[in-house]
Parts: sequence; C-alpha cells; structure tokens
Amino acid sequence: MEDIQCVYLPALRNAERSLRSSRGSWLSRFITNLSADELAQRRKNHKKVPQEDDVGQFNQTAAEQEYIKQANELINSSLKNAVGTIFGQSTRIRFNELSSERIVESLQILFSKSIGCTELESFRNLSENS
Repeated sequence: MEDIQCVYLPALRNAERSLRSSRGSWLSRFITNLSADELAQRRKNHKKVPQEDDVGQFNQTAAEQEYIKQANELINSSLKNAVGTIFGQSTRIRFNELSSERIVESLQILFSKSIGCTELESFRNLSENS
C-alpha cells in the first residue's frame, strides 16, 4: 500500500477558474517564478522591468485621450463649484501604476483551434473553448 501513490486532480469544471487571470493564479505564479531572479535583481537596484515602463508610457498616452481630458475637466469644474477655489482640489485621471507582479496577474491564456496557429484572431478565451 505504501508503494501506491495518489495525486489529487481538481474537477475539470474548475479549469476555467484555475486559469483565469487573478492574483495568485497558476499563470501568474508560473511567470513570476520564471522571472524571479531578474525581478529580484532589478528591485535590489531600484530599477523597473520593461513591462512597467511600457505600462507607464501607455498610462501617459491614455490620459491624453480627449474623453479622459473632458471627464477630468468636468470633475474639476464640479469640485470648484461645490467647494470653491479656497477649499477646492484638482484631480487627474489616470490608470493605476502597475508593478510587474500586477501586470503578470492580469495576463490570461488564450487558445487557438490548432497547434502552431499564429493568427491572433484565431485565439479565444478558455470559456469559449469546448
């Protein structure tokens, strides 16, 4: 009996939940482990990883979109009208600054209908996979 080994496999209905992008997901742990040494070295030297710079640059570009500027102006105008210029504060709309860990946690796995497929349009979410 001691030679028989058992491995617990969760129900297949949980596969979608297990692969969903979230904190502590299988994918985020996997990628974090792959990049752990580089990330630790960069953190030690107070440097960002390339993804953090890319997201920061996107953040600046997105904040310049006309509808975001307009929303920001409306919020500032509303605050000024509500509390006046003495107690009023200014706002600025932007995405959250994302660390490498948070970026990795937001990644998701997509599946294609065939092995070796490279066409982006052919990939779909796990929930769409039968």
